[in-house]
Amino acid sequence: MESIQSIDSFLFEIQSNGRITFTLDELDGLLPIKRSSISRALNRLTQKRAIVPVKSGFYAILLPTEKKQGMPAPKRFIHQLMEHLDKPYYVSLLTAAAWHGVAHHAPMTFYVTTEYPAIKDIRKKGVQVHFVFTSKFPAQGIIQTKTDVGFVQVSSPALTMLDIIKYESSVGRLERSAEVIYELADLVKVDALEPLFPLFSTRTLQRLGYILDKVAGESRLHPAVSSFLKNHSLKYIPLIPNYNGPMIERDDKWKIEVNEEIQVEL
Repeated sequence: MESIQSIDSFLFEIQSNGRITFTLDELDGLLPIKRSSISRALNRLTQKRAIVPVKSGFYAILLPTEKKQGMPAPKRFIHQLMEHLDKPYYVSLLTAAAWHGVAHHAPMTFYVTTEYPAIKDIRKKGVQVHFVFTSKFPAQGIIQTKTDVGFVQVSSPALTMLDIIKYESSVGRLERSAEVIYELADLVKVDALEPLFPLFSTRTLQRLGYILDKVAGESRLHPAVSSFLKNHSLKYIPLIPNYNGPMIERDDKWKIEVNEEIQVEL
């Protein structure tokens, strides 16, 4: 983009090209005024609810329908934000499950998985973006999905299923996770699930196998989990981690100590 004369003309031009996000650094390289003057102008536009600072130095333009809340939907800025932060990502967990049409209710929190080092969650004007982190970012199991301002990367049903077990503390009660897994199962193909197993701990796979097999009554996917685990030495683990409930039973197949009864509506 060539040099511009005002922030208003810049905002008009990028919106005309289907963009709603920009950075302070970008403006600093285009406007013939000092950076401090640009920052003051951006503050005035923020007060008018024309724009909103999503993260330090990263802004989103508000549509007229978004001005009352003062924040755009995360799906409209998350891809550009993660590019700005130079971090790989994908929309995950309950947000991804809802994207695939299997959640009963749209989650209030927008879940995003990325690599370490950690970054802070976004909590602004009723919008919550919660980041979860992995040291083994997947090379597969991520789908590009179009939005009105570009696209976002979303975990596939198979990756979503595994993540919901791995990050169950971010999702809520394991019973909720089991319900989502039950609904996701019909969308998951075995050949899409198996390549993801090495990215996850045996504990995650034991819990997934148990839920698919003993809770959801699913017979198509859990044999693949069991086959993979045969090559590993397994120890008994609690079904619900960090929970001191009494052991109800011990499942020898999955090496699971059942410390709470979990049911889903089949």
